[in-house]
Amino acid sequence: MAAECDINSPCSRLRAGAQTRRVGRLSGKAKETGFESMSHLVKEAGRVDDPTLKDVLAQWAMEIESATLETSTKSQYEVALRLIEKSNPWLLLMRGVLDVKMGFAHQRGKKANEIGLLRGAVKWWHHREGHPPPLFEDPSLAYFFTGLKKLADNTVKEKKRLSREEIGKIIDW
Repeated sequence: MAAECDINSPCSRLRAGAQTRRVGRLSGKAKETGFESMSHLVKEAGRVDDPTLKDVLAQWAMEIESATLETSTKSQYEVALRLIEKSNPWLLLMRGVLDVKMGFAHQRGKKANEIGLLRGAVKWWHHREGHPPPLFEDPSLAYFFTGLKKLADNTVKEKKRLSREEIGKIIDW
């Protein structure tokens, strides 16, 4: 059975020396790293950096950007992107004017609002995936998109006219 060490005993001083050497080695490494004392090292180890102005502004920028599109718009974009991926998956990355023309050529005869929705979806996809934006504003595409709109399905469903009795019911309601 080992004897207990009391504060002034040789074994107590031996243990204290071992602890000091251990602390001394750690302190030496800490000093090499730039820490001035063990208390400085301990403070820094548990410290959480306060966000800098740059961090705060970056967070605000991400929040502003995420508020740009409503959830419903994003879901519509996802549906439009799935359709283009189904029909022409290799055409989604639109790097040049010809890529844009080929990507939108299959939209011929679709409704004008569907074409506009797909343009927005493709632009959003490029941004989200970190690609340069598609060249929708290129002057050579102006004629292409004008022609595409003219060939779009612009028919409007005719509505059934209300009879006098139906109008009377609405008014009496």
